Amino acid sequence: MSLLKTGKRKTKIRARAKTGIQGVGPSEMSSFERMAYYFHAELSYNDYADIIGKFIKNNYSKDEARAALALPKWKYGLFSRHATLCHWLKLGLPKTQQVIDTEVHFTQKIQECIKEGTEVLKTLKEEETKPNNVVVISPMERLAQKVNETILTDLDVMIDEWIEGEETSRDVYQLFQKYDLKAASVEQVKRWIDVEYEIYIDAYARMCDQAVEALSHLDRNEIKRRITVFEVMLQDLQRIKNTATVQRASRKRVRKPQSAEKQIKNLKYKKNDNEYKIVSVNPIVMIGSTRVYCFNTKTRTLTLYTTSSTAGLGVKGTTIQSFDPNLSWSIRLRKPEETIPFVLGRSDKTIEKEIDKLTTKKSVPNGRINTDTVILRAI
Repeated sequence: MSLLKTGKRKTKIRARAKTGIQGVGPSEMSSFERMAYYFHAELSYNDYADIIGKFIKNNYSKDEARAALALPKWKYGLFSRHATLCHWLKLGLPKTQQVIDTEVHFTQKIQECIKEGTEVLKTLKEEETKPNNVVVISPMERLAQKVNETILTDLDVMIDEWIEGEETSRDVYQLFQKYDLKAASVEQVKRWIDVEYEIYIDAYARMCDQAVEALSHLDRNEIKRRITVFEVMLQDLQRIKNTATVQRASRKRVRKPQSAEKQIKNLKYKKNDNEYKIVSVNPIVMIGSTRVYCFNTKTRTLTLYTTSSTAGLGVKGTTIQSFDPNLSWSIRLRKPEETIPFVLGRSDKTIEKEIDKLTTKKSVPNGRINTDTVILRAI
């Protein structure tokens, strides 16, 4: 006796085919936003790249077009709104404010592609003259390429979202962690942000007529919001830079005698904290230091351990040893995000002055280090 399957056969649902550029009609040409919506829904990324590529060939010089098109298609053909602009201008349709705003961003993007593509062609030409045509990429070039393909691509997408009316932002600190970017990438990202940031500052303060005109479609609240987004990004970049400086200095002072390693063997501490965007230094640098700054992320307590002993501070189990209770202190921070940068990037005297401004009272620390404690700095 055979067993027969009685269940219904699953029906495979196929995705609707996109109509493409040929579907653009009078309705889509009635407004720029309608055409942009159609392009987003009915065209593919390859379609965007083809339309933008043809526009560059027809509207830029031969050398400029060759440079821009030397880059991968995603460099210049990623955004549906840019493809919409190219087709809109090709049809000779009216230049509304939305068209002008998009054209400003598109022109800036293509100029960046031309500049980058020129360097690519120059490098290729130089490499062609070398024996065996071996292309050698320096570590800095490899790093710049990684930054362009990761975090700067994310920021470009954010700008495209703004053009489409979305109120979005990006967390630069988390993006650095996501893409495993080092502090050496900070300056490249900062240069990108500074260009955009200055335009909004000039428009908000009415210091530049061109900036005011370019952003005239935005109300002051939205301009201020975008300025704040950029300022938070710049603060995160400075925090990343300060942390790297402290860690480099800590590594120079690292001593690895057997006794020091034994002292920190059972020490439990917090290696990093995403909320306050801070990273612990290697705990071994505490051994022999005269001053150690710690921050408890759970209680928001900043602690300074200091000693007058010539042997410096030590560790036993989970407790710091040999600190002077009369010179050491703990204080609860109301705004850790404002105070911690001083601890990471300023001198002892500047830190003391900043702490003295706080209204909360100091207390005597107990020397305990736990899994909520980030070791900020050892001197």
